[in-house]
Amino acid sequence: MPFRCWVELYRDCYNNPLRFIDPWGLSGEDVLLREIIEKNGGKIVKVNKSGRFGSGNVTSVEVELNGESKTYTVGKEIRIINKKAVINNETLMTDFGLDITESTHQEGDKFSRKEDLTLAFGLKYHERSKKERQEYAATIEKDSDGNYSFVGVTSSSMFAKNPFNMTMEERTYFELSTYGENAVGHIHTHWNDDGSPNFSPYDYSGAVQQTQFMFLVNENGDIYYTEGSTKKGSINGFAPPKNKKFSL
Repeated sequence: MPFRCWVELYRDCYNNPLRFIDPWGLSGEDVLLREIIEKNGGKIVKVNKSGRFGSGNVTSVEVELNGESKTYTVGKEIRIINKKAVINNETLMTDFGLDITESTHQEGDKFSRKEDLTLAFGLKYHERSKKERQEYAATIEKDSDGNYSFVGVTSSSMFAKNPFNMTMEERTYFELSTYGENAVGHIHTHWNDDGSPNFSPYDYSGAVQQTQFMFLVNENGDIYYTEGSTKKGSINGFAPPKNKKFSL
């Protein structure tokens, strides 16, 4: 193996192959800045905006964590998606000494809005889904404090090469395996190459009937939302995803 390749592999393990691994070959994940900072006990100090009286677009975000303060600039360290500041987790590992688990979104992490959870899930699994040519799915739960979390992440490779090779029984298990009494929604990714934002036929299975809503991150990174419906033409009580929320 050429020397350059060894260097890349070493860097993908954050220069510490004894502590970290890069099982997906992705070398870093984009994450929501506020959520990662706050889950580690830090805080957002200030959100700076352009325009008179700060009424314009976000230009930078000041954060504080572990006794350290940093300011991240839009177009440099961060970008804005759906009004949320997004940053690569490697930056937070370097600046604040976080490890991989601390610096990325994990099952059970709390989100105040389901849209923020969906963005975090999409950032984590969208590129992975396309690279591996398989779908990822999870249950969305809501706790007594009104916070959302994604749990029970499963992939279609648990049962077959791709979701279209699954039997109906396997597909139903894939979507339903972790649904519990706190389940309120479902989220999954698409890797399809046809450019269609529509759900595949199995996505209308009885599994989704047991929740209130569904998010889809399609192969283009567009995020769609749909709720339970009894409208004519819907399948198993769910209407097609007509509402595009935002894009990664």
